[in-house]
Amino acid sequence: MELNASWALANNDFRWQDRAACKGIKDVFFSVEGRPDKRHMEAKLICIDCPVRAECLKFALDNQFGSGVWGGATPQERLRILNKKSWTSR
Repeated sequence: MELNASWALANNDFRWQDRAACKGIKDVFFSVEGRPDKRHMEAKLICIDCPVRAECLKFALDNQFGSGVWGGATPQERLRILNKKSWTSR
């Protein structure tokens, strides 16, 4: 996965990606026009047993990525997690 160098990422430590179950696979993690489709389910199946699933999800949440499946969560699922997190931290 390539990231835009101009993005200000919350964490620049990418070593966890070397152990990811999805290493070398990217087509199924991003659907056409950002809408959930069959590929999201395929991606989530890859994520189930991934040894770095938690790190991946945290990375996506910290950086508020709005597309793709990260850590087994779709953009909509990550938004719910972020909303719940902000609600419980009040």
